Amino acid sequence: MIPAIRNHEPVAVFYYATVVFQVVDEKPRLRIFANQEASELRTENDFVGPQPCLGGDSTFNGLNYPANLPVQVNGLFELSLKIDAAGNLQEQKVEKEDPPLLGFGDAAMADFANAKFIPAFRNGQPVACQVILPVYYLAPESSAEAPGER
Repeated sequence: MIPAIRNHEPVAVFYYATVVFQVVDEKPRLRIFANQEASELRTENDFVGPQPCLGGDSTFNGLNYPANLPVQVNGLFELSLKIDAAGNLQEQKVEKEDPPLLGFGDAAMADFANAKFIPAFRNGQPVACQVILPVYYLAPESSAEAPGER
C-alpha cells in the first residue's frame, strides 16, 4: 500500500506493476511499469490503471482470507474490473482462480464489492476502463503451499 489522494482526501492504494523483460540489441532490458496493464504496454499507450483505495469513501478494507477452508493454502486469482471515470466499480468478475473451488474468487468479490478507485488515466485524463487485477491471498499458516506446488 502507498499513500494517495482521492476526492481531496488521503487514502492508501494498492501498488502493482507489470514487469517486461526483453533482449534489445543483444542486451537484456528489464522494465517495470507501475499500475499499467500488459495489453496497454504492448500498444504503447499512455495509460495508468485504476488503483483500489482504502479510506475516504471506499468501504474496501483490504483482502480477507476466506474463512473455513478445509486446508490453509495460498490463493492466486485474476479479477476483471470495470471502473468508471470517477473511480466507481461498475462490474467485477473472477477470470482465474488457483486453486479452484476453495472460495478465493468469492472472497475477492466480497472484498472488492464496494471498493472505490483512483480512476484510470489515459493521456492525463481520467477514463472508464476494464482491467485485470491479479491478487494473491497468503495463507495464515507459514506452511501453506503456493498455487501450482501440489
